Amino acid sequence: MAVTPTSTATRTETLPFGQRLAYASGNFASLTTGYGISSLANYVFNIALGVNPALVGLALALPRLLDLFTDPLAGYLSDTYRQQHDRRSFIALGAVVSSGFFALVWLFPDGMSERGYFLWLLLFSCATYTGWSFLSIPWQALGFELTESYHERTRLMAASTFLGGAAGVFYGWSYAATQLKCFTGTINGARWVGGVMAFSILVSGLCTVFFCKEKPLVAIRGGAPTKSKANLGEFFKSLRRVFGSRPFRLLAGAVVFMCLGVFSVSGIGPYIAIYFIHGGDQAHGSLLIGAASTAWQGTSMILAGPLVLLAKRYGKKQALLLFLGLALAGNLLKWVCYTPALPWLFVVPSMFFAAGFTGLWTLTPSMVADVCDFEAEANNWRDSGMFAAFYTWMIKLGSTVAFALGGILINLTGFDVTKGSIQDAPTIFWMRVVDFSLPAVTIVVAMLLVSRFPITEGIMASVRQRLDARAGEDGSSMPVPVAAPR
Repeated sequence: MAVTPTSTATRTETLPFGQRLAYASGNFASLTTGYGISSLANYVFNIALGVNPALVGLALALPRLLDLFTDPLAGYLSDTYRQQHDRRSFIALGAVVSSGFFALVWLFPDGMSERGYFLWLLLFSCATYTGWSFLSIPWQALGFELTESYHERTRLMAASTFLGGAAGVFYGWSYAATQLKCFTGTINGARWVGGVMAFSILVSGLCTVFFCKEKPLVAIRGGAPTKSKANLGEFFKSLRRVFGSRPFRLLAGAVVFMCLGVFSVSGIGPYIAIYFIHGGDQAHGSLLIGAASTAWQGTSMILAGPLVLLAKRYGKKQALLLFLGLALAGNLLKWVCYTPALPWLFVVPSMFFAAGFTGLWTLTPSMVADVCDFEAEANNWRDSGMFAAFYTWMIKLGSTVAFALGGILINLTGFDVTKGSIQDAPTIFWMRVVDFSLPAVTIVVAMLLVSRFPITEGIMASVRQRLDARAGEDGSSMPVPVAAPR
């Protein structure tokens, strides 16, 4: 059934294209920071340097435990000092720190021990992801507050998803780029490619800082109009408000299960491409991996527009469920499409997964922005930064467990890098079984959680009316005098 506006409180605000593009460039920086290291780490540290894949997975996972502290800190500070230092100041800091340490990940000395390479990857990943917190969290909160329009939020996030897809194409070809003949090998290629990726993080992050116009705090309903100072008591009050929100918990749970199931086997897919489909040929396997990544990200970019139309006509929840269903279908296609007889079928499931994650990355932030308004009206206090922190942290939680599990799963299948292209048949079989079964279960769980999300366009129209009434005049942009709930 089509959704129809139920109130004039449903706003029709349209952001200029330049504003959407400037905001979306921050997603390019954020995703390249967050997934650029993992896109190269196994090929460089496991295949090229011989580090145990479980150690590589551990080095990628442990920094996410640090995010447990840095993400909420970045969110709380960007909320608390929103008047004195706008969110873009935090984004600039994050872009500079994360880009610098990202480049250093690939500048390890030659001849180190396995333990030395592990510690190098761990240390500089931790530093990079600390910068990522101060880049990604204020950036996400900035997007929650750029518009009050129910549907414009989806259009804004669709623009973000589009440039996120471009980032995915960019880092998805990173391994193939290291195999170019102009480099002396994977390690030499990784040093140059990693440097280019670091520079792109800095430039795209600063584009948001300099060209995205942030709304003044007084123009945001439910925003605190008085200066605040950070203190532990207020931090825990904010924490309780975020996790006391049932709609937020449902969305967060769906994100965790999607990331957990799909990303935990994302490291297995390339091994299947190299060792099953191409018989251990890394050069041809890398092309197939890059093509699959391009198919994923290209499909994501193409579907961002139609997704906006579907969400407007049928509702955000229904559109998200449809796109998650396409991801489930793509997972089932793996068993047929991963075959040496027709290697290029390897890219087909990626296109279906792209649909699922296009829905996830476009609609869940838009829905969390609605949750921010919903809870601001209920609690008389706005926590956009903290909602952004824990939304992003849930993505990282799913990814953390997935990366740690990914290396363990590869070991459990019996993979042995010393055997090169001649891997045992049972190893290949169990790789395929794990790659097929785990995502199927977690996608279904994610769909069940999304199906219970309660906030609709009609509910949001009522929320906006009440926030307008609290402001003193309907439709105005006057500040709302609020105080922290006791």
